[in-house]
Amino acid sequence: MLRLAWRFRPFLAAGAAVLIVVRGDTSIPTPDVASWSVASESAPAAPGSQVPRTLVSVGPSRLLDTSGGAPVGPGATLAVPILGHLGVPVVGVDAVVLSVTAVGATAPTSVSISATGGLPSGQVDAPTAAATTAVVLADVGADGSIAVSNTAGEVHVVIDVAGYVLAP
Repeated sequence: MLRLAWRFRPFLAAGAAVLIVVRGDTSIPTPDVASWSVASESAPAAPGSQVPRTLVSVGPSRLLDTSGGAPVGPGATLAVPILGHLGVPVVGVDAVVLSVTAVGATAPTSVSISATGGLPSGQVDAPTAAATTAVVLADVGADGSIAVSNTAGEVHVVIDVAGYVLAP
């Protein structure tokens, strides 16, 4: 699982590269940019070791917006292709930075984002009828897609791509 707080995004210009370090079990203070944490299940590191990763900023660009059509139903999962779209390369990408918004839920719900066939990388907990946004650093599935899942009620989902993490 990879998670990243959104506060640093305004400091990154499109195409900027930032070196991040993934430690399997800890938070990483980054005082010059913001404070954020990364945890990884897809690339676990031994305690005390470091796996350097490069975060490349793109967009933000709209990947998905269900508000013009059918909402995501309870227990439903959508596979959304990401590699090769909106400035994200076809190869060499380990994860993507996404702004995920749940809009107009008919019941309190959680919208989770995962690599297709994988464990959730992050989620948006949405109360009824409100719009709630979270930023998720999501693993990408072997098929080049992410999976968007809803737990309860119906909800519209809006996803913007803000960057990607290069594979080591």
